[in-house]
Amino acid sequence: VYSFYPSESYDFNIYKEWETEQHSIVAGYNFRRESFAQTRYDSEQWRDHKHGLSPYEYNGGKGTTHAFYLQDQYQVDDRLTVYAGLRWDRYTKSDGYSHKLSKGKWIENSYGSGTYTQLSPKLAAEYSLTPNSTAYVSYGKAFNPPVLYQVYRNSGSTKPNPNLGPERTTSVEAGWKWHNDATAIDIG
Repeated sequence: VYSFYPSESYDFNIYKEWETEQHSIVAGYNFRRESFAQTRYDSEQWRDHKHGLSPYEYNGGKGTTHAFYLQDQYQVDDRLTVYAGLRWDRYTKSDGYSHKLSKGKWIENSYGSGTYTQLSPKLAAEYSLTPNSTAYVSYGKAFNPPVLYQVYRNSGSTKPNPNLGPERTTSVEAGWKWHNDATAIDIG
């Protein structure tokens, strides 16, 4: 068996930064379009991927992400910095398919599309204890679209999961960082 699964992606990111004495503000837009296509073949000779290949399965699909984001880094004083941000994501998976040759006939499946959105806030604070050490605390939500080959690829032992949606997480973190010229320690 020989499996060929190229993927393609297009990314576009545009942002603007504004600096004031106490604020560093970033606003932007991110676009990502990706596609995945897999062909599985029976091969006459092991490791010969150029001759005697007979395709018996095709899988594929597309994904599109639109995201808008805004973050403010606010320098409250010489020791305290506060970060506040917001990101809105919209992910759509579409055009999913699986065509498989079985007993001389092609079985064709089309997978439905799905659209997922999330508003992800982020709030963090960093306090400089000494010139080399910092304490921090943060809260945030995150949104991570699935990798297309996890949604549509079939490897025999790995089955496609066209119902797979994005990962959504909420995190709370607190910690301490210390560094000098040769060493860095981060406890969180």
